Amino acid sequence: MPRNLLLAAAILAIIASGLILTSTSEVREWMMDEEGAYEVIYQETWYQNQGSWGVTILIIFAALYSAPYLLLRAERKLLSGVFALFALVLTWLAGFSIGFCYLPAAGALILSYIVTAIIRLRQKPS
Repeated sequence: MPRNLLLAAAILAIIASGLILTSTSEVREWMMDEEGAYEVIYQETWYQNQGSWGVTILIIFAALYSAPYLLLRAERKLLSGVFALFALVLTWLAGFSIGFCYLPAAGALILSYIVTAIIRLRQKPS
């Protein structure tokens, strides 16, 4: 079950990155000409706004959320936990920009480690 939650976190992060990349946002700019000031409103995609650096950030988020699942499959438990921690910290740091989009993935990641801890506590001999 914990591996399924890690897989869900990876998939949710990939979906979040894709949604951010393909969604548009409204941009408002004030322009001046001979007649005075006027407001220009237009739609802009993430790539138009952030460029290739923005796409790199989305790839990093998706990779950080995918790494715990892939590393756990390779029996690299400690490294899996480290990457999970990095993903959660980066989501927290980006909380006021794109971090909220990754909250479902963060929830699945946290839930995975909670379930793992519960399973380990139940398996310990009394």
